[in-house]
Amino acid sequence: MGVSQEVKKAKKAARQKAAAEANAQRAAAFKAALAEGRDPNEAAAAVEDPHAPLNGKKRKSTEDVAHELLAAAVAEGEQDAAAKKAAKRAAKRAKKAAAAGDGENDSDASVERPATPGVPGEPIAKAAAKLTEEEVAAYREEHAIKVPQGTPDPITRFEDAPFPRKLVAALLKQGYESPTPIQAQAWPIAVKGKDVIAIAKTGSGKTCGFLLPALAKIVKQGATAAPDMEMVDGRFRPAAVVPHAIVLAPTRELAIQIGDECAKFCPAAGAKVVTLYGGASKGDQLRALRSGADVLVATPGRLHDFLAPPPGFSAPVSARNAHYVVLDEADRMLDMGFEPQIKKIIKMCPTARQTLMFTATWPDGVRKIADTFLQPDAALVRIGDGGDRLTANKSITQTIEIVTEDQKLDRAIAVLKENLVDGARGIVFCGTKRRCDFIDRKMKAMGLRSAGAIHGDKDQAEREYSLDLFRKGKAPLLVATDVAARGLDIPGVTVVLVYDFPLQVEDYVHRIGRTGRAGKEGKAHCFFTEEDAGAARELVQILEGAEQEVPERLREMADRSRKSFKGKGGRGGGRGGRGGGRGRGGFGGRGGGGRGGGGRGGGRGGFKNKW
Repeated sequence: MGVSQEVKKAKKAARQKAAAEANAQRAAAFKAALAEGRDPNEAAAAVEDPHAPLNGKKRKSTEDVAHELLAAAVAEGEQDAAAKKAAKRAAKRAKKAAAAGDGENDSDASVERPATPGVPGEPIAKAAAKLTEEEVAAYREEHAIKVPQGTPDPITRFEDAPFPRKLVAALLKQGYESPTPIQAQAWPIAVKGKDVIAIAKTGSGKTCGFLLPALAKIVKQGATAAPDMEMVDGRFRPAAVVPHAIVLAPTRELAIQIGDECAKFCPAAGAKVVTLYGGASKGDQLRALRSGADVLVATPGRLHDFLAPPPGFSAPVSARNAHYVVLDEADRMLDMGFEPQIKKIIKMCPTARQTLMFTATWPDGVRKIADTFLQPDAALVRIGDGGDRLTANKSITQTIEIVTEDQKLDRAIAVLKENLVDGARGIVFCGTKRRCDFIDRKMKAMGLRSAGAIHGDKDQAEREYSLDLFRKGKAPLLVATDVAARGLDIPGVTVVLVYDFPLQVEDYVHRIGRTGRAGKEGKAHCFFTEEDAGAARELVQILEGAEQEVPERLREMADRSRKSFKGKGGRGGGRGGRGGGRGRGGFGGRGGGGRGGGGRGGGRGGFKNKW
């Protein structure tokens, strides 16, 4: 090192020492002024030297001075409760003065303030605008929010969200105008550490409803370091990844979607997210885990494989520090038979954890899971009629067209050509994998650009490729089975065509729920045949509940099924060759059929209310 460099280094060290001493002196003077009973703002202004601003930087606002003086006092070991409270009062008063036009020397309000000492990464945030009792009641009534007495008030503006500034900035950057009702009500509960049961329709913004509180906790706790190497059976292997938060989702597509959404906010939280799901290489997912994971989004089956590998293999993931657990689409996970894996995963998590359950319906199975794994004082948040009865989104205009099987294809082409204009996008839902592939080929042959067909026989790479084309608008049409019917949030879906009416009316509601999301309007066109007559009564109820027009022929079908005990025979073919048939029969209800002969039978029949 040359002489000139040594001189520069010595001068820099001297300046730093002098600045530290000056800060310590000013902190002591600040505390002495407070002890004399002086106003905190006056005390901060009195010790600020306009000719030698703090740390050699441009002149600070009174709020900044209060923050830095407190930080200096902490560094010198002189912090006490009175000084800390006084500094916070000074910060609040300085903000009010700036808002009123005083303090013209204050810095821009958009500049991020120093962090509160002792709370990593947590800036002193602007206090949320307090709503009056009348405003709270009006907001909840407008959005049909039902909560227990004593529930925290909803947060109606992003600027008032109880998150670190960087997270709020990242949220505003997404271009949303205001929190959705489920976000507005779930956030203030979740940040208090309480368990939450949220019952809301699809497309209500649930994903950000549980992701942002998780990331806010990670900001406070600090991110997870990459796993170290450890000796196992005489060999060095990466230690298990220990995430702060685990999010469980029923399908690969939904898990990927949640992971992508989380990745938008992770940089602001200094966090990492990894997504685990079946149908993809475990090796690739293991490599992704090597850099660590603060948030783990996964399907139950794949996560259980990683938490409890076969004998002789070390677990690449540990749930011992997962103090924040989310069950998204909980009802769907139970429908798909994931209850055993869910129970095993949750039992591996800490007992002292926060659990959030998001569901579109509130059946007995979901209630039992909630009773078992959530705290007794968990807050139950209902949006609309969620959980009480099956309802459709009123933002979706539903059109039911009574057709024969032979008329479907020509009508589908006409409906799609009419609606897929000016950048519009649509999804066609089919009942079988074979039908799905057939419709995809026909649409392409008729000049409709389809992103492809997605169903259970497609490998994960094919499905992701088709979804990517569709999301990016490179192809305005997607053909799918129920694999895409729930959870997927693809912006800009303007129309849904239900080509084959599903076995259950609930699945119809979730299919059309791919449009009309996040407060936007959408269209749903549904083909209904005489073979579907067993579902007519329930479909009429759905239409009436959503204030939609009910075709006269559909009412006639509903009346016939009410008067007659004899239902329609089974619809042959089966699902993807699984035998039996899609039957709608048995006492005016839906039954028959079955998987592989003698499987799924019974169904919902005319005597359901008696049993």
